[in-house]
Amino acid sequence: MVLWFKKRENTVEKFYSIIKNGDYVIEIGGHIGYFSTLFSSIIGPNGKLDVFEPSAENLKYLRENISLLPSELSKMVSIIEKGVGLRACTPIIPLLVTCLNFKST
Repeated sequence: MVLWFKKRENTVEKFYSIIKNGDYVIEIGGHIGYFSTLFSSIIGPNGKLDVFEPSAENLKYLRENISLLPSELSKMVSIIEKGVGLRACTPIIPLLVTCLNFKST
């Protein structure tokens, strides 16, 4: 369990070292908004955050978590209800949005 927390701590530190106030961030796979809320706090009200999330179940929580942000941060977040990939695909089950047998051309 300690290793998992250390890994998350290192990830958050890396984001703080790369992303700056006023930046434009594109998040692919917003899930429930953990990193979306972190990114919005780093980039501040002068930044822009576009979050892609295809799962209807995740979108409920993502929207809720974004709505809990101060209004100056939540207004600069755009949620795009789509998945992102190199080619179009049809999910096999609703929560599985990656294409199986993917081969780059």
